[in-house]
Amino acid sequence: MGVPLHPSNDPKLTFSGAMQLQRPGLLLVHGWVYAAFGGHCDHQPYACYVDGMNVATHARTMWSDEAGLTDNQAGIWQSGGGLLSDGTGRLFFTSGNVPVGKQATVTLTVTNTGNEPATMTGSSTLTAPYHAVTKVTPQLPVNAGDNLKIPVTFTPTRKGNFTATYQVTWTDVVGKHAVTVHIKGKGT
Repeated sequence: MGVPLHPSNDPKLTFSGAMQLQRPGLLLVHGWVYAAFGGHCDHQPYACYVDGMNVATHARTMWSDEAGLTDNQAGIWQSGGGLLSDGTGRLFFTSGNVPVGKQATVTLTVTNTGNEPATMTGSSTLTAPYHAVTKVTPQLPVNAGDNLKIPVTFTPTRKGNFTATYQVTWTDVVGKHAVTVHIKGKGT
């Protein structure tokens, strides 16, 4: 079975096994194997990918860290390490740079992995150069097995490193909960 040639978050991009090499170690989580690919020898195209395959069903998924951009120097290298997961359906990796004045978007996914409904209670506010495109609506129900997707943009106005913390809160039959995401970006 071949690798999908276009990532789901930007079908205009085309994966090339000759230019994007598998750099980090593989990750197996909840029956899915994930591999990440980075650019070859720091040459364009810089678009990098995370490809996943379900070991039982052979279903495939592919995502790019360059959605909406092309050749803008973002790679998934991991310095010899592998992709990480907290076991709740989230993957973590280090991506590359965003040129000053350009915008990159990452979608944060909050998944209700329990067997009872949850009710969203809110989220923190991000400051520039970060922006949550969609606000978390208080009292929004998220049923068991469903998820909530929150697009977050990064638009640097100067060169340098930027960090932010974003928190999402909810309640369920067990009580109040929160998840905090630490965001890092670099303007080039």
